[in-house]
Amino acid sequence: MQSRKLLVLLGPQGSGNHMFSKLFALHPDVFGWQQLTEQYWLRHEFEPFNRVWQDPAHWDSIKIDQAFAVTSCSVPCVVDRQHQVPNVSGFLAAANANGWQPTVAVIGRDLNILQHQQQRVRGEVTVHRFMQQLDSITAAWPTTFISHELVVLYGARYLRELSERLAFPVAWDDPRVEEILAVNANANYVQPAAAQPADSLVWG
Repeated sequence: MQSRKLLVLLGPQGSGNHMFSKLFALHPDVFGWQQLTEQYWLRHEFEPFNRVWQDPAHWDSIKIDQAFAVTSCSVPCVVDRQHQVPNVSGFLAAANANGWQPTVAVIGRDLNILQHQQQRVRGEVTVHRFMQQLDSITAAWPTTFISHELVVLYGARYLRELSERLAFPVAWDDPRVEEILAVNANANYVQPAAAQPADSLVWG
């Protein structure tokens, strides 16, 4: 029976892969992107599993002592400055073949924010490319949907609930959680709304 658990964070570009990678890597029992916990942002090529994402045959190149590990990849990702849909099925199958029990955590974020963010950073909206992959992933592997908005709103409370739901160690009480969540990236895309006709109905 497999006892090692791999949490695989997936989502559209800009959904929060880096943020959740930091949060899940804080626990000492979890092998993850430790370098990212000390910096605001790094390119995905520095992610510990990056070589395996490029070619699942390289799984043996990763040496892990812990019983828990976390990795992430956006769909599509950027490789050599080009959009590329990662071989998610191949990655998960390779993990399983090497003694890991993969669980997929699909990250959700407001659609309007995703579209604005992708257009600004990548020059095109790519949400549909993740949606095209989603059904085949969830049909084949245990999947939990997690929320960018909920972790920003509820912080440690939400992370504690995720730890229980995923049966995965999360350092929800680590003081670095507040530091990671201190900058609300959504604020860049949210503007006050103009008055609406129904507003006056609130007062009866």
